Amino acid sequence: MIIRPMEARDYAACESVAREAFWNVYRPGCVEHLIVRRLESATEAEARLFFVAEDGGAAVGCVMGAKGLLTWPCGSVTEHLCAGPLAVLPAYQKRGVGAALMERFLAEAPKLGYESVVLTGSPEYYARFGFVPAARHGIFLRGHSPAEDLPYFMAKELTDEQKPWYGGFYEDPAVYAVTPEEADAFDADFPPKVKEKLPGQLF
Repeated sequence: MIIRPMEARDYAACESVAREAFWNVYRPGCVEHLIVRRLESATEAEARLFFVAEDGGAAVGCVMGAKGLLTWPCGSVTEHLCAGPLAVLPAYQKRGVGAALMERFLAEAPKLGYESVVLTGSPEYYARFGFVPAARHGIFLRGHSPAEDLPYFMAKELTDEQKPWYGGFYEDPAVYAVTPEEADAFDADFPPKVKEKLPGQLF
């Protein structure tokens, strides 16, 4: 098993990985594979943090990321790193593949100048990497009240430097805004046999 930077030749395989990993996890169907497709050409994509887990020459997992927007209390707006999707084929789940991908992502992000990262995901899973509810860092999700409990919207500081003034309202990049209807239309011509696969496990 190796973790390496994603290449152009990997996109189709990673799209399939995301489809199989998340199919029927949240509802009949999933949207993560369409996000993977869109990240291939999205201007918000942080392609330097796209990584693939490869076993025997085949992609079995992947992690990607993009740049959302953080509006500070003073009104200024800056880019802010968001991690995801993180996907692993069902047969490779619970074997440390997702952890290896996320650890590589988190190790490389500070080298590119990122000081923190947000994501939307399972608190039980991402807590192991040091993620906590983003509100603890003063980062709130656009469209929600700061008083609202959003345990799945999480953040992690990537440096040891303390910034008590840091925070604001975060907005996901447009590439992540996928509706179930858009995903259904995208999958309209996809072979039915893929839709019969067992649901993957949430990461």
